[in-house]
Amino acid sequence: MSSNFLFGSVPFQMSRLIKLHTLTLDGNFFNDTMPDWLDLLANLTILSLKNNRLKGQFPISMSKITTLTDIVLSHNVLSGKVPDLTALSNLLLLDVRENHLDSELPPLPKGVTTVLLSSNTFTGEIPVEFGILNQLQHLDLSNNSLSGTPPADLFRLSSISYLNLASNVLSGSLPNLLHCGGELGFVDNSDNRLVGRLPSCLNTVSDKRIVKHMLPKVVQRSAQPGIPSELLTNARIISQAANIGSQGAPSYRVFSMEELLEATENFDQSALLGEGSVGKIYKGRLENGAYIAVTSLNVYRKCSNRNLKLRLDLLSKFCHPHLVGLLGHCIDGGAPDDSTVPRIFLIYEYVSNGNFRAHLSVVRQVVSADWCCQAVHFLHTCVIPSSFSNRLKTSNILLDEHNMAKLSDYGMSILMEESEKAKGDDSPPHAYIIYYSCLQNINQCFFPFFCRHMTKKEDDVYNFGFILLESLVGPTVSGKGEAFLLNEMASFGSQDGRRRIVDPIVLTTSSQESLSIVISITNKCISPESSTRPSFEDVLWNLQYAAQVQATSDADQKSDATSPS
Repeated sequence: MSSNFLFGSVPFQMSRLIKLHTLTLDGNFFNDTMPDWLDLLANLTILSLKNNRLKGQFPISMSKITTLTDIVLSHNVLSGKVPDLTALSNLLLLDVRENHLDSELPPLPKGVTTVLLSSNTFTGEIPVEFGILNQLQHLDLSNNSLSGTPPADLFRLSSISYLNLASNVLSGSLPNLLHCGGELGFVDNSDNRLVGRLPSCLNTVSDKRIVKHMLPKVVQRSAQPGIPSELLTNARIISQAANIGSQGAPSYRVFSMEELLEATENFDQSALLGEGSVGKIYKGRLENGAYIAVTSLNVYRKCSNRNLKLRLDLLSKFCHPHLVGLLGHCIDGGAPDDSTVPRIFLIYEYVSNGNFRAHLSVVRQVVSADWCCQAVHFLHTCVIPSSFSNRLKTSNILLDEHNMAKLSDYGMSILMEESEKAKGDDSPPHAYIIYYSCLQNINQCFFPFFCRHMTKKEDDVYNFGFILLESLVGPTVSGKGEAFLLNEMASFGSQDGRRRIVDPIVLTTSSQESLSIVISITNKCISPESSTRPSFEDVLWNLQYAAQVQATSDADQKSDATSPS
């Protein structure tokens, strides 16, 4: 009964369904406490109540339902303690992300495979008992208040493939001789208080393992005479971004055509995911088991092999958590004599959960839009030359298995539009020379700072404003087209108009002040006069401010609900 408008409490009458195996009430408006009668459902295996507003404590009765395999209570306002769950011998999945749980981490059964506890306020140290959960594959403890040194045994668990410890207050140093399990593919230790060197098993460049670790702060060097401060600032950002990319993502490489044919079964129709704005997209699987997305690029005019590789190399440096990772490219038919190139394939990470447009009423719209805004702000301000005209639309924002938004089809103007202009002019633009010179040695950046903008950044602002507009009205109204939506923007000025046009989920989960901030910045982004549109820095600031206002409102509601009358 997911994605409806059910509210209040989960009806007690459901406790009579004693043969029930699966209970899924995701994406509703239940705002009472968690049911305390769940143990009456003695055959229950799957319980999912995510994306509601359920409050109060995690019910102790749930720890008695030994048949449970999946407990999914994420995106609610649960608080207090998670009880000992070791009696749930069949439990495979525990997901309580984005609540207000503030106890120490709970004891868990030995057979659990996925534990998602991020974005709460869990305290204390990570229990050493977590280091004997040999079936554990995916552990996310990020964005909590955990302290102490992570148990070394966590990293060597035989099945662990994903370990996220970011944004806590973990301290101390990891053992130099730390051993990593053979399946470990992703580790994030960033934004903690850890000191010392990374152990060798986390510090080895490998296509198999991604490690995110906080970089040392960039030391501000004294300005060189004749070098604009803006260039030095951006150069430092680029240098740092390049380092982040080298540590936080698989190495960019050139794929062979044989690899792509094998991965996609000769580009079989069954592998076709669809046709994006730049070409057909295929799903593939590499020899090591990793899934990829292969885009067959529509290049309308040919440019030289040398010029193309320069632009591809630039694009490969665009590394950000909310950009779909570019893993490499394949040039089919290019000759070593720098002749023209008939076919180009771009190989990206495979993002599994569809696009933002398909999830408008399910995911937290403003949060996903905020993530997308961060990515575009990075493309506008943190790379040289800046990347504009990034094909911003809800269908180009993809969601991973954790509903984290990632922008696809970014930076295509570097390849598409510039390749069309390249006929008869194969000399690289000055801005690219600046980019490479700065990366090699920041102190030797003596070129004047200038970028040849490919299209106006105001176009990206307008398109992002339209993404915000679609987020506000939801999928039903957004399907009526751009002209209809722009005409309806006037309705946002009154309460009655908002009730008529804004998605009910947005209305019922947003405070009036927070909603007004988002509506205001949306209006500015889609202004007919491009010169009056805000910068992405302004847009990002407003979205983050709206999120803070909403968080304060949610906390006030929680306080009112728990205070004695």
